[in-house]
Amino acid sequence: MNNQMNGLLTCLLLALLSLACGAYAGENILKDGGFEQYLDQPDEQGNPFKVWSGWNWEGNCRRVADTDIKHEGQASAEMLSYGACKLGISQTVKTEAGWYRLSGYVRAINLKTGLYNRGLVVSFEPKGKELMTDLPTGTYGWRKFDITQQFEEACDNTLLYPYLFGSGKIW
Repeated sequence: MNNQMNGLLTCLLLALLSLACGAYAGENILKDGGFEQYLDQPDEQGNPFKVWSGWNWEGNCRRVADTDIKHEGQASAEMLSYGACKLGISQTVKTEAGWYRLSGYVRAINLKTGLYNRGLVVSFEPKGKELMTDLPTGTYGWRKFDITQQFEEACDNTLLYPYLFGSGKIW
């Protein structure tokens, strides 16, 4: 009887702990995380999105809102390069001290490494400190990625972005 009671209390405690962990799950701090809000025509910097911004530093490359090939929703962010380049899509968010997870889906066609021996990276950048994670090169269908990072202090302008350094096409 005592073992049964201990077993029941252990199960109840584990259930309560799992509920408590779910209650502390963070909210999505990205605005338009699915690239749903796009412009009819790209702006003067070639940016096709309303919420996301970006850069095209060098190389023969572009970024577009692709309404034909998408993981889900209305559009995806497509980046294409014909050689080594430096192209990014970014968003600035406010972060507090703690753990953050950046996850999404990526698809690639003939993605090769380019500048800095990198193909495609996804990064957090608090206070100018790049925390890049390389994603796979090659050709593949939609793949999920998850990046977890701990921030020791708050930052009003944490930059989140994918950068294309190599040649190929990604979504």
